[in-house]
Amino acid sequence: MTTPTVRTQLGEHGGSHIIATGEVDNSARLNCLSTDQVVRLKQAFDELSQHDTLRAVILTCAGDKSFNGVARIVAGATSHGCT
Repeated sequence: MTTPTVRTQLGEHGGSHIIATGEVDNSARLNCLSTDQVVRLKQAFDELSQHDTLRAVILTCAGDKSFNGVARIVAGATSHGCT
């Protein structure tokens, strides 16, 4: 099983602007966001907000079964395969 992660990357667009891509990866759990991933996603957006020339953020999820199942609100929740 892979460790849930959040990754970001910046890329140039049009010479003077940048676009960021972010990926949530918890594909073993239908990309359900763990509490740690929510914290890391907020940190990533906070860091990205420091770029004055950032024009867009494209958020994707790993795997091919779902974009994002649901957030894990309660530890041990089993709905939608989010355990």
